Amino acid sequence: MTKELRILTGFHAGARIQLNPATMSIGAETTADILIQDWNEGTMQLATDTQDRVTIAAAGTAGAPSTLDDFTPRRFGDVVLCAGPSDAPWPSDVQLLETMLAAPAAADADAATDEPVRVPPAPRASWTRTGLVAMLVGSVGAGALALAVGKTSQAATHPLARVGIADVRGALDRLQEPGIELREQPDGFVASGIVANAAAARKAHASLRSVAGSRLRWQVKPADDIARELAESLHEPHVTVRYAGAARFEVAGTARQPAAVRDVVERFRNDMAPLALTVGVKVERIDELAVAGKVDSALHADSVRYIESSDGTKNFLADASGNTTLQ
Repeated sequence: MTKELRILTGFHAGARIQLNPATMSIGAETTADILIQDWNEGTMQLATDTQDRVTIAAAGTAGAPSTLDDFTPRRFGDVVLCAGPSDAPWPSDVQLLETMLAAPAAADADAATDEPVRVPPAPRASWTRTGLVAMLVGSVGAGALALAVGKTSQAATHPLARVGIADVRGALDRLQEPGIELREQPDGFVASGIVANAAAARKAHASLRSVAGSRLRWQVKPADDIARELAESLHEPHVTVRYAGAARFEVAGTARQPAAVRDVVERFRNDMAPLALTVGVKVERIDELAVAGKVDSALHADSVRYIESSDGTKNFLADASGNTTLQ
């Protein structure tokens, strides 16, 4: 059984996030794994263990975490979260919200850690319309009134149906990640490109998925992973790979065969498709005289040199230019 987290109110109302056994940060900070724009409770840690138990706790504190029981909404400031199995029928968002507000513990609207009331997937319960409308106005504005007076939540029956390319692009603009390109397809959205590191990739993925949900296809790679994979492909101890930004990588150093380095770089660049990489190669031929040590004899003819060192090692060297840019 897998769990999912649903956001019932706020800017991201209707978003669904699949949960895997892991610990993630949740908050409004740009470094949060799950970025919620209108979160005002401080950064917290959301954990899912191997038994699919979901807990949440304030980051950096020693207090015991609170369990997010199935179909039991919890309010954190203006944002209401609810966890539950992704493969089971859920109550509608309205049912979850109205039962939470009808509980005695919900009387204190400012207490983000009120004791929750479990909501089984059952027929509609009695509820107080005034309290529900008041909360929605305070958290998500006039646009939520349709949720208050309707019979069911649109997010429950048509997940993220209202989300368009402009909504996802707005979330991308707030991330300030120019290396990510976004395009729309009939079945959703595709995000592709390169970001600086794995932390930036996780943050961007969580932010865009909180808006687009399962309709998001993720084709973004961290630059540090690309640089490491390219360096491992080269097998050259004196060649380094670094990310220069704007999808450009720099390969520099010395090698016995600079042309072979360029060939490996070109194959690697093609293998990375559809990601478009520009790779600058500045690799010089290694100084074989320094490598050979004491030289007994040497011969140079045209572009080929022959060197024999004192230990009997014979070296045949061909001159080759080592600077090029592949794109």
